[in-house]
Amino acid sequence: MKLPAKALWATATLLLVPLIAVPLVERLERSAVEMQQASLADVATRVAASLNDNERVTDTFRDGDVAPNGEPLFAWRLGSWVDIDGHNDDFRTAAEAPRTFSADDTLVVNAPYSPDSLGLTLETATDGINLFLHATVRDDRVVYRQVGSLSVHRNDHVQVAFVDNEGTYRRYTVAPQQPGPADVFRITSFSQGSRALRPDEDIEAYWLATSTGYNVEIRIPLAIMTPAFAISVSDVDSETERDLLYSLGSASTTYVEDLGRVILPDPALDDRLAGAAANHYVLELKDLSGRVLARAGNIETAEGVWHGVKAPALPLPFYRTAPQTSEAAASVLVNGAPVASIVARASGTGVMRLVNQQIETLTILSLVFIVSAGALIMLLAMRISRRIGALRQTLARSVDPQGRVTTALPPADDTDELGELQETFRQLTDRLQQYNRYLEQISRRLSHELRTPITVVSSSLDNLTMSEKGDANQDVYIERAREGIDRLARILSSMAEATRLEAALNPEDIEYFDIAAVIGGCVKGYEIAYPAQSFEVSIESEFDKVLGLPELISQLMDKLVGNAIEFAAAGTPVRIRLTLEEDHAVIRVINEGPTLPADADHLFDSMISIRAGDTGGEAHLGLGLYIARLIAEFHGGDITIENRADTSGVIATTRIPMMRITPLRAS
Repeated sequence: MKLPAKALWATATLLLVPLIAVPLVERLERSAVEMQQASLADVATRVAASLNDNERVTDTFRDGDVAPNGEPLFAWRLGSWVDIDGHNDDFRTAAEAPRTFSADDTLVVNAPYSPDSLGLTLETATDGINLFLHATVRDDRVVYRQVGSLSVHRNDHVQVAFVDNEGTYRRYTVAPQQPGPADVFRITSFSQGSRALRPDEDIEAYWLATSTGYNVEIRIPLAIMTPAFAISVSDVDSETERDLLYSLGSASTTYVEDLGRVILPDPALDDRLAGAAANHYVLELKDLSGRVLARAGNIETAEGVWHGVKAPALPLPFYRTAPQTSEAAASVLVNGAPVASIVARASGTGVMRLVNQQIETLTILSLVFIVSAGALIMLLAMRISRRIGALRQTLARSVDPQGRVTTALPPADDTDELGELQETFRQLTDRLQQYNRYLEQISRRLSHELRTPITVVSSSLDNLTMSEKGDANQDVYIERAREGIDRLARILSSMAEATRLEAALNPEDIEYFDIAAVIGGCVKGYEIAYPAQSFEVSIESEFDKVLGLPELISQLMDKLVGNAIEFAAAGTPVRIRLTLEEDHAVIRVINEGPTLPADADHLFDSMISIRAGDTGGEAHLGLGLYIARLIAEFHGGDITIENRADTSGVIATTRIPMMRITPLRAS
């Protein structure tokens, strides 16, 4: 049995009561929430019906005498005064994100529009007395109004326009000569030349220079304006020509019929909703875009139909303290068409109090089961602790002070996670024991390989020392010493080659290559390098490209072919075949000659060489097939070597996947 299963069994008594009680409590909660949801739907429907064709709602959404152009601006309600200083930190209490204008909002285009040259982000808010505008302008080159110039339009400028309460069209321009508090000039109509008149003292503005352009903050008293409104930003980049390039904005400010609209919250609607909320609900009047036009109620005290439910007597820590907020909506109609909606919400605190009362009745019974389950868990923990201690002692006894594994770990008695851990440790110690034996064998193999060349060099030097000057055998002694040194060099070179290959296998260097072309090129090289040896090549399929390193495949071929040539019977060819088998490129190197001995299971290990006898003084550390194995595994494949079925020779088979590769760094 697994440890989680044992823990589940130990805590079964703890879970018994909640498993029975939770469905009952959840059913009660669903019933209470459904009842509250029905109450909210009824409240929303009644309040929405009372606002259908309401004069205040109609005034908020009517088009009036001026047809709106483009998406209207929405002024969010602020809770504090705004300082006109060019910074937008006073707007942080606004509920809507700033509105960003793009190429679709261009009003005037006299040159190809570039977002890097002019961009606009606008924040709009109101405190019920004033309309506040904060424009963040991205401008790659700010051109201010020339000192003494009467024109306010041959430079960068911001323009607002609206219809006042008397129906008069007004247009204003902010175009300072330098950053700071800015005059707001009233501008004559386009037909009258758009001349700048005296500054208007009712409207306040501030121009703030920034690293990306400038900010303009404007305050307009609501008493002098109606919802017919537009704002635009114009860009001039040349200090000499001073020609207008383009303008961005909510709507054109040139003519009164081009103006858009700004939607302002109505305090009278707040009062209307406050009477309907009765402190039990939160009521919101939203336009079709989801923007809140009026609000009443506090979500922290709005408990809906369960208002007044008493709290439980015991302050239990596992009570539900994050009640789900419920809401319902109904449409508000003007002339039969939906223009807004009433959203009624309740916090659900009363629902949670009712549910917590039921939870309280189960508390004492649950405590009894908690104590029982705790005892069972403690017993389970003690048993696990004993098993871990026994495993630790067994591991400590299996390794001697010199780090050698002396005894194997016994098989695990259990199949849980601790049993699997013991089995893993057992396999690990077995591999370490094998590796220790391998390391001990390395010294013997190196001693055997190095002894002969060292003896040759030593004896040659002794003979040179004892020979007399002019002795005819001195050249022979020197040649034998040189051969011994060359053999030592080849031994070290072979060891270094394996080490370099293991360190250089880097998956980041892989590429797609034609394996058939690589094999063909290798064979052409072998025909030149081994003129006395014949080769037979067979490429039996058409290949897609393989993912890997072509130079490593060439090195693998060098090892396999060199091995085959060395053991091939005189006058017999070395056969090389390349086939496509089950999405693998299969390379076979076949030679006729002596077969493998029965103890050839570790041919691909490092420093393993199985030879019939001395081979003329060559250094054979057994690294060739080891290197071939590393290359095959790096390409996600494998390599085997076995006797031919007719026992006439040996066949080395390498499989490289065509469709997928799992390159590995040698360790």
